[in-house]
Amino acid sequence: MTGRQRKWPRAEPGLGWRKGAGLWAYTLIEMLTVIAIIALLASLILVAVPAVNEKRARATAQSLCNALMAAIQSYQADLNAYPPDNPGNPARPPLLYELTGTTAIVQSQGGGRETVVRYDTRVQPPAQGQGYTPTELGNLFNRKGFLNAGEDGSWGRNYLPSLKPNQYAADPNDPLPPDRRPMFLVVPVKGPSGEFNPWHYVSSRPTNNPSSFDLWVTIKPGKHPIRIGN
Repeated sequence: MTGRQRKWPRAEPGLGWRKGAGLWAYTLIEMLTVIAIIALLASLILVAVPAVNEKRARATAQSLCNALMAAIQSYQADLNAYPPDNPGNPARPPLLYELTGTTAIVQSQGGGRETVVRYDTRVQPPAQGQGYTPTELGNLFNRKGFLNAGEDGSWGRNYLPSLKPNQYAADPNDPLPPDRRPMFLVVPVKGPSGEFNPWHYVSSRPTNNPSSFDLWVTIKPGKHPIRIGN
């Protein structure tokens, strides 16, 4: 080794260099810039995600609404009547049973008593083979029976053969025993009242479609409710 000292390149003033701060100031600016970009991207994501969820929820509800409307029209074409509703209670119609079909079973009673009609359903086999009696149906739907019902073990026509398990449900707050709770058509999207979100249906005195029926549901995938219907 000689006694000569190695000379290092001298940093010249320019972009990313500031006298008194040196290279550390440049790194800090970079960090702040990256943080700002990340914050901007995060804010864009927070705005975009709810919009995407709302669009998906709306599409789900509208698709199911279209399927139900088509099923109701087919029902009307076959039976020359729209499915009966629940007078005074559009949120609790017997629409699920009318569109999937039931069977009316006449049970003979001994001792000269009158025969009893029992309605079994496709989507909800009651416990121990016990169907709904006209008295029960009167309490549930203000109806004494189902229009789309087969006889002697045969079934009414199923207008919703592609119905999925998440598209019908019992009201979890129904005070009846679980095996006696009626089922309702629902949309698998949260509504203003929670996860149980049934379709509303009126055929006896529809207001929006006086010559046919009213069918609607309210979803709330975000901050604001959205109504889907015919």
